Amino acid sequence: MIKDWIQKLMDLPFPAMNLILGLLIGVAIVWIARISIAITAKKSKSSDLLIIRNKCKTAFNILIPVISIFISLSYAEESDWTDGLIDIFRVLLIMSSVNFLIRLVYALEAIFLDKYNIDKEDNRKERKIITQLNFMKRVVIVSLVMLGLAVILLSFEEGRKYGQTLLTSAGVASIIIGLAAQKSIANFFAGIQIAFTQPIKIDDAVVVEGEWGWIEEINLTYVVVRIW
Repeated sequence: MIKDWIQKLMDLPFPAMNLILGLLIGVAIVWIARISIAITAKKSKSSDLLIIRNKCKTAFNILIPVISIFISLSYAEESDWTDGLIDIFRVLLIMSSVNFLIRLVYALEAIFLDKYNIDKEDNRKERKIITQLNFMKRVVIVSLVMLGLAVILLSFEEGRKYGQTLLTSAGVASIIIGLAAQKSIANFFAGIQIAFTQPIKIDDAVVVEGEWGWIEEINLTYVVVRIW
């Protein structure tokens, strides 16, 4: 009976066997990964792995079967059906990859925020970090979406022109941002130089523009001086 079902699947006009095999392998990998992560998270004292699992679980459960089916279809016998399915799952693969990376960004943000307590009275440093994280998160997500859309367009002959235009626009925007941030970049390298050469250190007494004080913070792009 099983042989009859396999024969019927093989006689279908599209590669049903490859689809089913890829799906089964993908589900098996997801199942094994979930058990492994659960065991590791239980043994680990850190909550980072649990945060990543909770934030990325759905995206991971979609991504792995899509990858498995796409790989399985690439080994199927060539036909119009096979080519069409490969194109469909290529798009699904790009979309699910972008979705997984976005969820990973949210997970990393949650891990960082978990280490800072914003409820305390003096939370100026925490609020500054949260503001920076929100800005960086939005920049990364927009970049991932644009990159994913460009890759999808480049996957098809008819859309390559638009994909190249999108990537070119992103490149031009990067150059503009880079030019606008020249001062910040220079400060960044200056901060690295200070960190290694250490011409000043925390709690050093200094005089800046006629005011004396102590070095309170040395960051990558600026130094905080606590005046008298």
